[in-house]
Amino acid sequence: MKRFNITGTKYTPDISFDPNVASFSISGVSTPENSLDFYQSTYRILEQYALEGSQKLEANIRLVYFNTSSAKCLYDIFRKLVSVSSSGKQVIVNWIYDDDDEDILESGEDYSELLPLEFRFVPVPPGSDR
Repeated sequence: MKRFNITGTKYTPDISFDPNVASFSISGVSTPENSLDFYQSTYRILEQYALEGSQKLEANIRLVYFNTSSAKCLYDIFRKLVSVSSSGKQVIVNWIYDDDDEDILESGEDYSELLPLEFRFVPVPPGSDR
């Protein structure tokens, strides 16, 4: 498998996947014009990792804002991570949020209640690079 990167914009998040260190991350803002189109390549990468990956996968999610269509796409990404987990690999989701942003924290908590994944909630000071 190859590394995968999408550089974020004002409306789309940074997305990176490095199979060599089993790391997947999404960060920034997610309000693309067409969320389904934007996230298609990410779905394919995670589907491929479920079949070919050999290590546990750590997913770092640090979104500062996402719209409703992105919320559905995030749910679909988490479902792909469930598939990775079901293929015998450990999956850990680090939900990283500004410690004063209760809305983002609650969104992560909602996902964690809906999905059989290990979520870790990581508060950081607003504006930090973690």
